[in-house]
Amino acid sequence: MRVIVMRHGDAVFSGGDRILSIRGEQEAKITGMKLVSHIPITKIISSPKQRAIQTANIVRSLLRGRNIPEIELLNELSPSGDAQMVYDYICTIANPDDNILLVSHIPQVINLSYTFGYTSQEVPRFYTAAAMVLQKEADQDRFKPQAFYDPTCENQLI
Repeated sequence: MRVIVMRHGDAVFSGGDRILSIRGEQEAKITGMKLVSHIPITKIISSPKQRAIQTANIVRSLLRGRNIPEIELLNELSPSGDAQMVYDYICTIANPDDNILLVSHIPQVINLSYTFGYTSQEVPRFYTAAAMVLQKEADQDRFKPQAFYDPTCENQLI
């Protein structure tokens, strides 16, 4: 199983909420293309914030095939959500062959990275639309970092 922890793209204020800027849409598309070219995403779970939903929709629009997942909203992916609750939820709903995209925010993407098993002292910089891929084999307890994607550079192995 893989979990992809992704931060939403660059956002601007619009009324009482923030939405993706044109740059944020481009960032989400670039990172999304990198992700879908390497990982068959089977589930998409997003923060209910508009900028995260837009990011999730952009990645979803890049998927091909018959079983394109719907986007599920999870309040715990909001900036002040509980990362351990997200971890517990994912472990409950996921199948061993799932590749789950989680779209969230700073600081939650950092909290999720550590909760899912990132063990280095510093998490890579989660600039807008960056994504960390963590993988868990059936015989393992925790997830291990596999790759880090950023819209401005190539895949970085961790």
